[in-house]
Amino acid sequence: NGGFVDAPNDCMAFDFAECWNTKKSIVFNLPPPDYDVPRDGPWTGKKLVPLVGLCGDALLEPFWPMGLGLKRGWQAIMDTCYAVDNLYNRTMFCERRGQDPDTWTWDSHFETLKDQVVLNFENCNRLKVAEELGKGEYSEKGVVLTQLKKKSKDAEKPPFEVEIDPWTRYEPLEKERGDEWKSKLKDESWVHPVVQKALNIKAYYDEHAKGGRNGEIEYTGKQLISVNGKIVGGFGKAGSSFKGVAAGPPSSPAANAGPVPPPGARFGVNPLAGVVPADLLSKRAAAVDA
Repeated sequence: NGGFVDAPNDCMAFDFAECWNTKKSIVFNLPPPDYDVPRDGPWTGKKLVPLVGLCGDALLEPFWPMGLGLKRGWQAIMDTCYAVDNLYNRTMFCERRGQDPDTWTWDSHFETLKDQVVLNFENCNRLKVAEELGKGEYSEKGVVLTQLKKKSKDAEKPPFEVEIDPWTRYEPLEKERGDEWKSKLKDESWVHPVVQKALNIKAYYDEHAKGGRNGEIEYTGKQLISVNGKIVGGFGKAGSSFKGVAAGPPSSPAANAGPVPPPGARFGVNPLAGVVPADLLSKRAAAVDA
């Protein structure tokens, strides 16, 4: 019965009387990246541990009635990305801590990052979500739309994009940052990345728009080289055209110039098996010329 017991008892029950959570989301203990055993001697510090991070249900058991699994899961993924991205970004906390980058040590960086990881996990567990992230859209009074309206009245409202930076995702950290964005807005040369992207999109549409009522744009795609190993007529080495080469039967010179290389040849991993490298195109062109 598809995994259920027979009727009338064909139902599934889940017990949420207790939920299990891990005490730590991320652990690591690393030496400075320039540590060299022949030069510095054997490691005498705490046991070295590579970065290990938990996400999703492995980190916090979900509570389905409130939909907490997905809410916490995404935040935990971003928190893990944040830790990995900044693992060797030694000076990232200097400005916030008021420290001199020249005297800020790797030990200080690692300890500060561990403290931030703990704080991020606490905010994730307690669902301290920033306002814009909670609503899934940029606030009308926020920095993005405030600056966008000043730069362009016709630009469309950009879709909200989740950032790895925890100061944009957690309410306590967002308040801690305070009016930092407002001070940046006073600098006329500074443009928020999301605003710049929206302005670039509008500029592209303005340049390529046909003027249709539905906002159609003029777009020219890349020229087709080959289909299933057969070269499209008039295409030669490195995209130059020449006479005489066309997709033909297997007995044609173009087809006998050599086998089509397997996917990935000269291109790394290539899912388009029909794409032909430029050097093979030149061989086929030479065969036809001969």
